[in-house]
Amino acid sequence: MSPRLVIGLIIFFSFSFVALLGGLIWVMQHHPEYLGLPRPVQDSTQVVDTLVLMQQKIDSLQQVLQHQQDSLSALIAACQDTTVRLRSQKDSLQTIILTYQRQDSLRQLQQLFQADSLILATKRQFAQIYNQANPEDVAKILANLDDKDAAEILLLMDQKQAAKVLGAMDPERAARILALSTTLP
Repeated sequence: MSPRLVIGLIIFFSFSFVALLGGLIWVMQHHPEYLGLPRPVQDSTQVVDTLVLMQQKIDSLQQVLQHQQDSLSALIAACQDTTVRLRSQKDSLQTIILTYQRQDSLRQLQQLFQADSLILATKRQFAQIYNQANPEDVAKILANLDDKDAAEILLLMDQKQAAKVLGAMDPERAARILALSTTLP
């Protein structure tokens, strides 16, 4: 419930209580038989004293209700201040989370780049070794790799040696590797 609604309800119930109390007093004085009470015989000073006492009680209740309303208003103001602070902290935390997510993404990209660099370095080393090896033996080794890896290694090898290795391969696979090598960076 909103604070305004709570305050409105408190005020409404306060006035309703006062009106109900006033009506009860009126019935007690003018028609006590409605409440099952006998009509008291009082002189006017007793009636006035009773009314004054009841008015004092009503005033006391109104003061209590006013104090409660002031307390609720203070609590509502404090809640609103807390809400503003929490929203500010939420915005700050979201900014921090975004920063950490960006840093994590950069770290993952760096790790991926390092891994790719290591793989490329390894493929270069194999290419240097295969430059010195028998082309038929290299073709047999590359037959166990997928077309992309084979194409990358052949691109890193000496062109003459790579041509000899392709010549020693199955012609269909050699054609696929050549076609794939044109799309590699």
